[in-house]
Amino acid sequence: VVQYDPCKGAGVYTALAYSCLCISTTITAISAARNEYLVKSYTIGLNVQNAVLYSGGAFFNLLAFSALPNPNSSPEVGFFDGYDNVLAIGVVLSNALIGLVITAVYKYADAVVKCIASDIT
Repeated sequence: VVQYDPCKGAGVYTALAYSCLCISTTITAISAARNEYLVKSYTIGLNVQNAVLYSGGAFFNLLAFSALPNPNSSPEVGFFDGYDNVLAIGVVLSNALIGLVITAVYKYADAVVKCIASDIT
């Protein structure tokens, strides 16, 4: 997609949109480099780091489910509501696998390889 209009001599979007894009790109790059540094510099094993990360994610999701109000205003909505479909379970499992692979890439390769692999998949 071309984001430059040669007839107007300007970008298609506002300057605010391009600024947000630059900020988002900068934050992503800094986060990737910091994550790589943290994974490589900790003396804790990779599996322990992943276990702590996933345990924290599960804890905060359960906390949010129990503390935040139900947006559907339906009392029968459970925590696993909607996960009776095989495709939904497949999405959850593939995201978990991608998370494990990304930490391994950070540990044994670098953030550039991770970005290339993310773009390919």
